[in-house]
Amino acid sequence: MAAAGDFVFISCADCSSSSSVILSWKVNSQTGAITQTSSASQPIAMWPGTDPSGKFLYAMSSSVYGFSINQQTGDLSSLPGSPYSVESANSTAPWISPDGTWLCTAGFTGPGASPPPDVSCAQRDPSTGAIFTSLGNQVTSGLGPYQGGSPFVKGNYLLANTLQSNSSDQSYSRTGIAVLQIAPSGINAVNTYPGIHGVIAVDPTGTLVGVSGDDSTLTLLSFNSTSATLTQDAQVTLPQTPDALTFTCDGKYLAVSNGSANTVSVYSVSNNGLQQVGSPVPVTSGASSQAVAPCPNEVTPQ
Repeated sequence: MAAAGDFVFISCADCSSSSSVILSWKVNSQTGAITQTSSASQPIAMWPGTDPSGKFLYAMSSSVYGFSINQQTGDLSSLPGSPYSVESANSTAPWISPDGTWLCTAGFTGPGASPPPDVSCAQRDPSTGAIFTSLGNQVTSGLGPYQGGSPFVKGNYLLANTLQSNSSDQSYSRTGIAVLQIAPSGINAVNTYPGIHGVIAVDPTGTLVGVSGDDSTLTLLSFNSTSATLTQDAQVTLPQTPDALTFTCDGKYLAVSNGSANTVSVYSVSNNGLQQVGSPVPVTSGASSQAVAPCPNEVTPQ
């Protein structure tokens, strides 16, 4: 799932009897109701992501599929040259740098890959949405296995989980967080932080970072773009390992899905702390809460 403005896009492999599709939905910002506006058939199921301008959508498979978004209807039109062949495309959601000049994809999606691919990035034209496919416009980390999993933070830095090989079962476990710097010369880890790892979320300013830890902790950190450093501000232990988290669009709250508990908890991040707001909100349908997303406009939890 990906969002841009008042639209939500869903890549679906089994929601119809036809081939895979990307569905466009219009969100009513007053009521929260969604209405399907269009669908685009695709040859393969893909992970979607949008750029900071909200004008372009990209879907990842063995290539990068690029689309322009009709700002009135949500219709998708293929970009000239799409699909783009890149050095190391992965079937994980793409992330676009704040200035729009880089498209990056995660290097690893789960255990069992030996070795997992590196984080890879390709240069991009922010005005047209085109991805540059020559090898001189593409870089990979090449410094060891990383697992992507967040938007960029301020200053065009990308956060990723560091991974360690488990020789007993040839899998990889997350061990910490790395701050990666993306440049035409390559991808470099400028800082690493052992011990904190998991699902990563970044607030709209690119300066607050939330991590739902594999050890059932929820950690809030501050990112300094001048020194490219992370500082831990607060940490709480949850009853269960959270499945997903996101900041609200005003950056005041952090919402966390509680997985098998089938609830969503909301935390205030005012004064760089984690203060739970009210009781966990029950999810009315489904066996578990595995994802969470903010509404398009500023919200106040009730």
